[in-house]
Amino acid sequence: FLILLCLIMLFICLGFPMYACDSRATWGFKAKVIFTEKTIFCADFLDSARFHSNAPYPLLIPLTESFYYNMLGKIDDYSVKIVFALFYIAFLLFFYISLKKYFEATRLISLLFTAIAASIPCLFVVISGSVPSGYVDFPFSVLFMISIMYLFYYFIMR
Repeated sequence: FLILLCLIMLFICLGFPMYACDSRATWGFKAKVIFTEKTIFCADFLDSARFHSNAPYPLLIPLTESFYYNMLGKIDDYSVKIVFALFYIAFLLFFYISLKKYFEATRLISLLFTAIAASIPCLFVVISGSVPSGYVDFPFSVLFMISIMYLFYYFIMR
């Protein structure tokens, strides 16, 4: 079931280009500027006539996307969204490992709760904020979950 959900997420992510406003205008734009100019402090990025949100967010997603563009050798708005499917798979792996290690759950219980977390409908819908939309909400929440779990582990082992 989990493998099927991961494949569905992969196909959903690869089936659409960057279609949401923020994913294209903010994160995708910064990634393309970083890929072409090798910096964000250039005339294209600092041009006040262009619409883009210069939100003070970390550059994790644009740097990840530009790293993918560098590996690919070109800009591809369809295949770059594999990054978000990989964040989804990382979320599931870390969720399962956290249940097994930190909460000492059995394999069956860990798989059951991971399957429940993996099948949350709002992760799959093709709207703003979901995994396939290309927003930073899901990757940031995955990194937040990982940091909270390590903080939890730190307090337990102390």
